[in-house]
This record gives sequence, structure tokens and C-alpha cells, in this order.
Amino acid sequence: MTEPTVGAYVLAGELHAADGDHVRAFGEYDAVMREFVEACQKQGADGAKWFIPASRWFAAFRNLNFRLLPYLPWRKVIEELPLKVGNKVDLRDYAAPPRQPAVRQR
Repeated sequence: MTEPTVGAYVLAGELHAADGDHVRAFGEYDAVMREFVEACQKQGADGAKWFIPASRWFAAFRNLNFRLLPYLPWRKVIEELPLKVGNKVDLRDYAAPPRQPAVRQR
């Protein structure tokens, strides 16, 4: 799931759980999302260093790492980085709202 998708899910769930009390829902949303958002932002800033190298030497080092990645002992660490960030949020199982017909009955 992406950060906006997770945020939308949590916000909708918290608004429903707070019975429409947006002040309470926003507070809960912030509590649930803060660590996840901070981790996403840090991963983005750290990842930018790999995609925008500061020197030719680092660009060559990065390219060599990408070519050798399947054979390097730390490949699992790199593969699991997004999972670490994704596990920073505790997705609650919000109760589903009552079903309502899509079209009003006359």
C-alpha cells in the first residue's frame, strides 16, 4: 500500500470510529500515522541519495552495486527496506458502516 492509500484508509476509519467527531478523529489519525509518515519521508530522502549521486565516484559505485546486487550478501537488507517502513503503521480493522442502498427506495 502507498502512503496516500494508507492515510485515506486510516482517516476514513477514524472518522467512522469517532462517529463524525472530526477533532477526535484527526487526533487519532495523527497518532496512528505520525511514525509511518516520518519513516516514509526519511526513506525518500535517503533513497534520493542513490538516484541523485553527489559525485561521479558515487554514481559509479551505485551502478556497480545495482549490477552486483543479486550476488551481494546484503541484498536481502535492501529488499526488505520497504517492509520495515510499511510495518511502521498499525492498520486497525475498522467496523464497516451499515449498508445503504445506492438508490433510494420510493
